[in-house]
Amino acid sequence: MRLLRSAFSPSEGQPIDSSHAPALLGPARHKPTVHLGRLLAGHRVLDLGSGTGLAGLSAAACGAHVLLTDLASVCEGTLRANMQRNCRTVPLGEAAASCRAQCSEEKSQQEHQGMAPGPCDGPWAGAVGIGQGSAAVMALDWTEPLEPQIQAGGNDPRDADFILAVDTIWLLDIFHAFLDIILAVLSHDRASAAAITTTTATPLQPGNEKTGSAQCQRACFLAFVERADADSKLFVPKEAVDQELRNRGLAVDTILAEDVDVDGVARPGRVLRVTLANH
Repeated sequence: MRLLRSAFSPSEGQPIDSSHAPALLGPARHKPTVHLGRLLAGHRVLDLGSGTGLAGLSAAACGAHVLLTDLASVCEGTLRANMQRNCRTVPLGEAAASCRAQCSEEKSQQEHQGMAPGPCDGPWAGAVGIGQGSAAVMALDWTEPLEPQIQAGGNDPRDADFILAVDTIWLLDIFHAFLDIILAVLSHDRASAAAITTTTATPLQPGNEKTGSAQCQRACFLAFVERADADSKLFVPKEAVDQELRNRGLAVDTILAEDVDVDGVARPGRVLRVTLANH
């Protein structure tokens, strides 16, 4: 949330309600190098395991076009209702028109600067306006074949430019299914994805995400809190997360590392940037 926050935080001098913020223990071991709100704005984002929708709706408030996904029971139980509670009154058609105009201007600027224009496909099918962006809901079970779910849901999650996954992979029994979805999205070949160049030599620095987004490879931003103890057979240890991602041909960069209070116990927390290796 702190990687997104400044994009929609109160103006200087206004009080900030931190009563629902994560309990952080000690200073961060990695300073954030990405302003996620600016990076995601205007792009299609897949939010995996959305739960209540906090992360995905926050990204939408920053200007992203987010596809909120979870099991069907979660989508119909809380996720869709939370999306509707945050729906703005501006008609989505007006928001989409504004988005297209903004994208056209950004692409012109990128071409003028000699950069390949990045994708800007606008809202997902069935989306509603949220803040500066939009959101749609789709049921997605990682353990089931993807194609039938695409047909039923009306959106193809593989059309995402970026993935958000917040506290989704702490159980071993769904870890490999999660990796399958990540690979399916990051490796999906679509016409607009070709506009995103695949260089990773220069990391993004705070403040240059808007112009740098067109130079940035498709990525999954994975927030993970380790719950595994030394003899745990239920939870995924952080070393296994890192190793298995690399075994699957993915590159892993830590963009934030700090301890998090989970039920009174300090647990290692990480935000990882996951991309296809050697691209």
